[in-house]
Amino acid sequence: MLDMGPYYLTALINMLGPIRSVSAVTKRSFETRQAPNHTIPVEVQTHAAGTLEFCSGAVVSLIQSFDVWAHKLPIIEIYGSRGSLSVPDPNGFTGEPSVWTESEQEWKPVPNESAGFCGRGMGVADLAAAVRTGDPVRASGAMGLHVLEAMEAFDLSSSSGRRVDMTTTCDRPAAY
Repeated sequence: MLDMGPYYLTALINMLGPIRSVSAVTKRSFETRQAPNHTIPVEVQTHAAGTLEFCSGAVVSLIQSFDVWAHKLPIIEIYGSRGSLSVPDPNGFTGEPSVWTESEQEWKPVPNESAGFCGRGMGVADLAAAVRTGDPVRASGAMGLHVLEAMEAFDLSSSSGRRVDMTTTCDRPAAY
């Protein structure tokens, strides 16, 4: 969760706003992992499955796992009352979102207004632009703390067998 979770939770918070609570089950499936030329002892939970309740009312099922060899699941899909939105993997920094609407009844690409402003350096460039213009920082310290609390809530919920209510919050950044 602490390795890949920041990408996915930050993307979800950008789309849906802050998280209200986390309910989860976590597991460490293997005692060791094989890396090139050496064996690594596994000391953390490597599979996390949970439900996030957002302050906006949205409910998200999230699975983060190093215990899956391969998958063909969608990375992030949002299901709404009038359609569905499929977004590219936030860890890949490429790809095109698509939308299926009640009226169109087929998947169509969503124009990406910030297409020239994507990639691994996007966060640093966005921070520099915010400092230069005085605009709010999109990847704020408050968001970082909120994401960290949500990631830690997965293990806390699993070990306690209870839902964990979040104590931090953050603003949902404005869309580009």
